Amino acid sequence: MEKIEATFRIVTPMFMGGAEPADTHAELRAPSIKGVLRFWYRAIFPNQDAQDEARIFGGTDKSAGQAKIILSLSERKINQGEKGDKRWAGHDCKIPYLGYGIMDRLPTGATFIKNGHEREEKKMMTTRQYIRENGTFKLTVLFRPPVTEKDAACYSADVEKVKRAFWAMVMFGAFGARSRKGFGSIAADTVNGLDKLPSLQPENLNELEKSIAKFWKGIHPFKSALPGQPAEYSCFSTDTRCIITGQKLSAMDSLEWLAETLVSLRSYKSSNKLQFAQDDHDIMRDFIDRGDVPPNPPFRTAFGLPHNYFFTSIKGANKGGVDLMDGKKKGRRASPLLFKIHQFPNRQACTLAVFLPARLIPQGDKVLLSGGCYKGTCRYEQRLSLPDDFTPVNLLLDTLRKNGKGREITR
Repeated sequence: MEKIEATFRIVTPMFMGGAEPADTHAELRAPSIKGVLRFWYRAIFPNQDAQDEARIFGGTDKSAGQAKIILSLSERKINQGEKGDKRWAGHDCKIPYLGYGIMDRLPTGATFIKNGHEREEKKMMTTRQYIRENGTFKLTVLFRPPVTEKDAACYSADVEKVKRAFWAMVMFGAFGARSRKGFGSIAADTVNGLDKLPSLQPENLNELEKSIAKFWKGIHPFKSALPGQPAEYSCFSTDTRCIITGQKLSAMDSLEWLAETLVSLRSYKSSNKLQFAQDDHDIMRDFIDRGDVPPNPPFRTAFGLPHNYFFTSIKGANKGGVDLMDGKKKGRRASPLLFKIHQFPNRQACTLAVFLPARLIPQGDKVLLSGGCYKGTCRYEQRLSLPDDFTPVNLLLDTLRKNGKGREITR
């Protein structure tokens, strides 16, 4: 029976759990990892028939049948991080910027006196339990033997496709909440079953670059029929970019560097901010304050939706936001830019940034700008078309490469 076996170390905190992760302990879950593997399969083979994917990973359709792979976890040696952990509460720590939702400013139960009034103390802390960095586990992927003639005809090709997806998952991917922002990153200690693929354990930056470039040359990226038209979902394409940057002495140092850099480039108050940070500030300030409708939504919608705005310079109803509308409900759009903290065998680390451009919102849909909001009521609402403009993402990547003395991998 064909199989892949690998042991991993957890490089950055992992926020993975069950159906209600906020109410239960954190845990490694094979179904969640299988979902990540399926994402990378689709990213590498975007033009595959949906029935082929369902045949390998299973599906709800009766014709799909049982999945042809079995994932199992063993040899877990992990430590729990607690809900309410204040390890990132310091004002100088920027990591919470990457952990929106899994970290928040919450009451500590203490109070303090300010200007003669008693105030409730709040500190940045985790909103749920998590798995601490430096834990280890073993992951096994078994390929079921073919049963039908059709299975036998596809077996070898299916095995190779899953192995490529597994390689990409380990090199570029991560597990759990906020995995696109560097949390839940893993590194391979041992790997068996991927002999035909580049090494997942490069010793240094040069070997890492060669390993990724070799893998990239072995896949066939999505090519749009029309210039500049992205794929419908995240996948390797002719517009994909991969940057190696921010080499540091430890994985957590790399995560902090990434957070500090992104805050510096994207925050309106930063002296190093990119131009779109200034433009977005002005667009939403004028809309929230006076209802001035811009020709397009803020440029940072290229990094995903929703996102919110709050202006202390505006009195009263000073909040607003940009939302993807799924019918009458507010939806979500994940960022096409994925960050992974890669750790070398000597425990030094760097940051991988992978850009997988895809259509920002379904064709014909619009996003909703809301402004002048207070206690759930908004004075201004406006639906706008959203062009697939990834200029801010490319500008950010160029700056990350420059500031982190990085390198771009070419195909």
